[in-house]
Amino acid sequence: MPDCAPSAKIALMIELESPQSPFADREAEFIARVVDKYIALRERGLFISSKDWLTISRWLYADYELDLVLKGLDIAFADVEEDTARTRNLSYVSRTVERLTRERRMMRVGIPQDLFQQVATEEGKNYLQRAFQRIRENLQGFSESSPAVKNFCAKASDYINRAERGLLAGKIDLETAISRLARREDRFFAEIFKLLPAAQQEEMLKRADKSIAPHRARMSEPAVERTRQAVLRSFLIRELKVPRLSLF
Repeated sequence: MPDCAPSAKIALMIELESPQSPFADREAEFIARVVDKYIALRERGLFISSKDWLTISRWLYADYELDLVLKGLDIAFADVEEDTARTRNLSYVSRTVERLTRERRMMRVGIPQDLFQQVATEEGKNYLQRAFQRIRENLQGFSESSPAVKNFCAKASDYINRAERGLLAGKIDLETAISRLARREDRFFAEIFKLLPAAQQEEMLKRADKSIAPHRARMSEPAVERTRQAVLRSFLIRELKVPRLSLF
């Protein structure tokens, strides 16, 4: 992609961490505390498998909140026998963590938990229309932050409109819509990252590697790359306020 004119670059707004924090950033804290909690609950060795790292990076990539992930770990291990608990991997916890996250996000935006059972009703459609409108408003607000992002926000909004029409017309179901929005969100975040000046991209990559560094010896190269991308995405959400394209 051609380099943008300096005036069209996105300014990187870095949130300074509290000097009392033992972690370089929130992403480093997320990784460290999830790993430590999992090892403590599993009670067997310090090794984290590639499958485990994939799960951790997916949670970070999807902007899951640390408190819910830790709560999900507690819940998932609470009712299993000790010997069984020791054989579990983090994919076993995923369903619990995802449920907790979905419930909190739906509650925050005023969407009922039974929306999946009432999509075709008028009330369900009203909830969905408001959710799609919220995404468009977030995109519009972000597009005003820099001329460089306007075109990408407009294209993303067009996609949101098509997804909304397909869902409300019954051409796709809610889970399919959520999956498609997630894939479009991946592309959107990649586009925004490419707009950053090279120096800012390099700075973010260095910080991402610093977040991973304490764990790298226990990670495969695919796990390192996947976790690096998850950390970068978290930086974009937290520091540049890049909007997610999710219904809740």
